[in-house]
Amino acid sequence: MQPGGKALYSRGTLVAAAGLLLASAMLLLLEGRPGFVISPWCGDAKCEADIKAETQATIRNIPKGYDEAPGAPCIKCNKPATVSAWFAKAY
Repeated sequence: MQPGGKALYSRGTLVAAAGLLLASAMLLLLEGRPGFVISPWCGDAKCEADIKAETQATIRNIPKGYDEAPGAPCIKCNKPATVSAWFAKAY
């Protein structure tokens, strides 16, 4: 690593963490904050379409480890969630 590389890496990690918001409500998506909102989702295409229509956010990722039932209701319909999906707006 070059001189200063560790500081840049640390700062980059902090910046990335700041854009990653854990959420259990649609409020963060509706406020238009940049970054990702990780939220329980039931897996229903209708819920995904409704979220997109209301917030302009779409599912960007369901990473390994988030593809299991989170034990919380879906952010949209309150049915049991099957995954934790990462939502974000395209800019």
